[in-house]
Amino acid sequence: MVLFAHFLLFFGCKDKSKEIRNTFLTGFRENGVYAAFFNPITQDVYVGTGEGRILLYTPDLVLKDTMRVKRGVVATTLCSPDGKYMVSTSIDGYLYIWDIQERKLVPYFKNKSHSLQSMTCLFSPQQKYVASTGADSTVVILNWPEKKVVKRCKSEHGFIRFAWFSEDDSEIIWANDGGELYVEDMSGRQPPKHAQISKYAFSCVVSSYALNELALACDDGNVYIVDYKTLKIKQQFPAHEGPVFVALWNPDFTELSSIGADGYIRMWVKDKDIYVLKRAVKAHDGVICTLFYNVEGTQLVSGGQDGWVKIWDAKNLIAIDSVDTKIR
Repeated sequence: MVLFAHFLLFFGCKDKSKEIRNTFLTGFRENGVYAAFFNPITQDVYVGTGEGRILLYTPDLVLKDTMRVKRGVVATTLCSPDGKYMVSTSIDGYLYIWDIQERKLVPYFKNKSHSLQSMTCLFSPQQKYVASTGADSTVVILNWPEKKVVKRCKSEHGFIRFAWFSEDDSEIIWANDGGELYVEDMSGRQPPKHAQISKYAFSCVVSSYALNELALACDDGNVYIVDYKTLKIKQQFPAHEGPVFVALWNPDFTELSSIGADGYIRMWVKDKDIYVLKRAVKAHDGVICTLFYNVEGTQLVSGGQDGWVKIWDAKNLIAIDSVDTKIR
């Protein structure tokens, strides 16, 4: 499975003494990078910006193509597992799918998925589905071959910033601004599983069959490790000063990386079944919004509100390339 994460819109963090619920989008910068990922086949880098542009870079970060969506911000961009298509979301509530087989940005399909801002999106690992999340408190799931909506998940407590598919496409996993976690059967034959994990908003949730774990990035600065079957918290650890936007495993699930509002990338490894800090680097000037492994797990790409995209050696967290995405 290609392990991915991307991010995100910057959400203002309230004082920890108050519950972070129904937070609204704040802090957008036109030149900010809110999405960046590797194509798993070509290793090209795709970027979404605060001014509504999608940028296509070669693996050595030479700009090849650019496209502006109808209304900015581009909140997410993400590639299909076969490397042939890209899905993106924007502030206009649409989900966009792009044909990228010729290493160009060719519009392929779009769907008005949300009545308010679209936030994140992804292809399922088996490429059966495409999902998007929104400020209208829904997850909308399309049957990818038929391009038809087959399922909607609704949150009663605030935005849904992120969703994730199980590795066999049988479940959709999502968390909301009310600190709630849901695991829903795609067939609808089983009732949803639900747990109250925190009183603060979640920006990211990812799963690992290999570890039987879920990892959740939270506005309270913590990463939560949750048992996949029982939805019980196994560990909660402080990861960043301010909100955590992404927590994700490398492709072989030996390390967990996180990013946050403090501009740091941090790597965590298990020691006697407890995650401990292995390495940290100040990666961007201010908020880091997106983080993504390449398919081999040897590199990470990050993007921040400072407008920079950077490629890192994933073993040592050393920057090996970077580009200022501002188009002059």
